[in-house]
Amino acid sequence: MTMAMESAAAETIAMVSTTTDPASFGTTEEVPMPELSDCVAAAHGRADGPGDFEIFFSSTENVPSDKQMPYIMMMATDCIEGFNVKEIHPYSVFMTNRKLAGGGWVRKLNANKDLVVQELKRRDPAAKPNKSNRGADEILLLFKPITDPRDIDFIAKKEAEFRQKMLNVLDECENRKTSRSSIESLSSLSTSPKRPRIEGEEDKPSGGNIDIEGVSQHIQSNGSLTMHAAEEVMAAAEQIALSYSWKVAIAIADANGNPMMVKRENDVFPASFEIAIGKAKAAALSAQNTGQMGDDVSYGSLAIIIDDVRCGGIGVSGHKPAKLELVADAGISALKNMMAGANQEPEGGDMIDV
Repeated sequence: MTMAMESAAAETIAMVSTTTDPASFGTTEEVPMPELSDCVAAAHGRADGPGDFEIFFSSTENVPSDKQMPYIMMMATDCIEGFNVKEIHPYSVFMTNRKLAGGGWVRKLNANKDLVVQELKRRDPAAKPNKSNRGADEILLLFKPITDPRDIDFIAKKEAEFRQKMLNVLDECENRKTSRSSIESLSSLSTSPKRPRIEGEEDKPSGGNIDIEGVSQHIQSNGSLTMHAAEEVMAAAEQIALSYSWKVAIAIADANGNPMMVKRENDVFPASFEIAIGKAKAAALSAQNTGQMGDDVSYGSLAIIIDDVRCGGIGVSGHKPAKLELVADAGISALKNMMAGANQEPEGGDMIDV
């Protein structure tokens, strides 16, 4: 046998060994060949592994961290039907209010021409777009479609992650805005030149002088709370808040609206500290309770009035209005019970479902 014949025979044997099950010799049964999709999956790695785009995107050399958001917005526009960064919440809010949270949202949410060209060449290395005569939107139309479902799923997931981050930024902006409005509203209340006259009360420069036997440790001669009384109010208010695991900030003010004590639980929104002080000051100076102020931000703002004399105020912030009211009322009730010599649970002490 010649060398050429021996080579041909070897190739034939190799072909038979790779396409035929030896057990099927002598039968007419055909051995199934691998599916084309399995071959493609094998060429790209495991079928459940990352797609080409995910591998490309995951490298910071290809897509730096500051370019990832605009890159995903570009890919979502191309791959997700109906996606438009200018119309979808919350992106649309940032596109409309471009100075929100630091600004620069046109650059952060829109891919520039260089990123579009980069993606075009990734899909088609032979592409030679004329950047000088075409805008980014025109070049985007030259993209070859992405057909790998793994890449499409990856793009959708990344877009969802960025959308949630933007929602968090928007929530933080709204919280700051609400806090500023609350503080300004409470400040306007606390600067009222006069408080409503209580019938039978004489004009007094602050809380008014009172003469109540046995309460000197709670009320000063000018009618303001003593530090001991403020501590008692704080302890009772704090106790009911802790019993329900309500994270709040609590402030106690004297009859002149000056803060005497302020406490803020861990994980409470930082602005709640100032809001609670504003509420206590507003209640002390106006001698009004929450329901009389006619402003939702004033919930948890109660005046401390003993025998028709304004002695101070308590402000609670950081939770739902009804819960703030209970905390503030528990502090005042405890003080009144102690002054009356009653040895009982403060109002609001029984566990309730709010």
